[in-house]
Amino acid sequence: MADVIGVALAGVFGIGFVLGMWIVLFRRELAPIERSRAVYGHAYEEILPKSRLKKARKASLEEELEPETNEYDDSQDSSEEIENGLKERSNWAKDNESQLNKQVSIAEIEGIESSEVSDDETDEFAERLAREGAKSGDVQVSLIWNNYNDLDLHVVCPSGERIFFDNRNSKCGGELDVDMNVKPASRKPVENVYWPENKAPRGTYKVYLHHYAKHNKGFRSNKDPTEFKILVNMEGTKKEFKGQISNGEPLRLVAEFTLTEKDEIPEIPEKKIVIDDSILDDLGSHEEDLTDDIL
Repeated sequence: MADVIGVALAGVFGIGFVLGMWIVLFRRELAPIERSRAVYGHAYEEILPKSRLKKARKASLEEELEPETNEYDDSQDSSEEIENGLKERSNWAKDNESQLNKQVSIAEIEGIESSEVSDDETDEFAERLAREGAKSGDVQVSLIWNNYNDLDLHVVCPSGERIFFDNRNSKCGGELDVDMNVKPASRKPVENVYWPENKAPRGTYKVYLHHYAKHNKGFRSNKDPTEFKILVNMEGTKKEFKGQISNGEPLRLVAEFTLTEKDEIPEIPEKKIVIDDSILDDLGSHEEDLTDDIL
């Protein structure tokens, strides 16, 4: 009898063990990769079952092999979704206008690297600007970054007016003509503000950056802080500014430059030679003598 009970208990424990292992593996199979990574860090691959790990590695490889150009493609989002996103952002700007103006007034340049660059060193900017059909001018400010987040340029004109997504055309002639990633559409985005040739007003300009939204797309979430580059063209002199920004930070002052008054060529007054009439009279009185001398 004791043997029968022992066998029965062993069977019960065996079935329980198998059932428990099945539940653990089943739940692990369904656990999102992002959660596993968040909990276990870089060791998450050791915890995932082989079937799930194979899919994860394949997805990671496909993302790494994604073409570098990754042109902007808004076909992934409906026009209604994009329009709603634009309205939400515009409403946010209006609701936070006083706060944004305050941030503009107190911001200082911190943690920014800057250097003067040549045309050969701005190919990455040129490619993205050409891809989006951006315009150019004597004064131009361009922004690039490398993820799906929504970063926004804010440029304050000498008059104090601020050009950004909710005020694209300034009274002084500046225009924001490229604005990207209100929806996570491109991993190689660009934004651009420019003044047409000979239209940029003289005075001081300030360039700000804001991290409006952190989008999640694809296998991996977009990392923060987001690295960025801003290229400023000041009537032929080009400077590049580099830094990092995270979602939730206030407006960052990235660059400040001044267009001085153009040197004007002074007019040279015409000088008139005044001949004394008495000299002419003297020449006239000796006309015959001069003729004889010549002959």
